[in-house]
Amino acid sequence: MWYGTGYTGSGVAIGGIWDSCEAFSWQGSIWENHAYSVKNNATGGVSVWNRRPGGGLIFDWLYDLVPGAYSGDFPAGRQADLVAYDPSYTCTTFPTIFGFPR
Repeated sequence: MWYGTGYTGSGVAIGGIWDSCEAFSWQGSIWENHAYSVKNNATGGVSVWNRRPGGGLIFDWLYDLVPGAYSGDFPAGRQADLVAYDPSYTCTTFPTIFGFPR
């Protein structure tokens, strides 16, 4: 993911072996409300979510990304806050949410 629109600015990669619907959120980090573009390098699909303001761990779906797909320039006020491994594009809850150390 990138800190700027159109795949610009600082970037960070998130990797590992994930089960379906496991997710990674960057709440409480410098990336919170600043992830403006994302690329899916996973072998399966991922879904990208935005945390509702004041919503705790309630997220609204933004995009599904097939392997190799990019998504940039999220709608104003709806930056990516969580990405989930979602090979069937059916995740609505996340049994495990990983994150950056706080």
